[in-house]
Amino acid sequence: MRSDSKYTESLLEQLAAGKKEAIEKIYHAYFPGLLSFVRNNRGDIEDAKDLFQECLYYLYRYLRKSDAQEIANLEAYFRVMYRNRWYEHLKKRNREVESIEDSEVIIEEEDIHYYVYLQAFEKLGSDCKKVLRFYIDGKSSQEIADLLNTSIDYAKRKKYLCKESLKEIASQILKNHLTK
Repeated sequence: MRSDSKYTESLLEQLAAGKKEAIEKIYHAYFPGLLSFVRNNRGDIEDAKDLFQECLYYLYRYLRKSDAQEIANLEAYFRVMYRNRWYEHLKKRNREVESIEDSEVIIEEEDIHYYVYLQAFEKLGSDCKKVLRFYIDGKSSQEIADLLNTSIDYAKRKKYLCKESLKEIASQILKNHLTK
């Protein structure tokens, strides 16, 4: 599936409007990965279908209440959502049926961190986004200073402050999700 933000925003708006084409695009893009994940974690195709419908319902409900622009990376958002929902399902099944070791569930922590930092990055101001993009692109402090038409000391300080803001926002996002 394409990952540019305008396409994602359009797709999410179509989903919020209940368009069947949006559901089909999301299904074709994300169901294979979801199915593989569920099968690798004590589930079958019926579980995967149920989980997909549940995630789609939660995504639809979220979009009806919120702005589609809040989801910067639909692939990461959907992956984190289905992994978390499946993990909750296994914990519930564990209480009801048998003892399943938590370590048997393969939830990649890097996916959660990636998603959280994407969300945090989107909440940064445009100046910080610009500075951090330069930094991510491997630009030196001198190059960043030249691009910003400022001193190297200011560029270093701005980079530091932007990284700290990113960490703080990410921490708040995690805190908010953990308290829900």
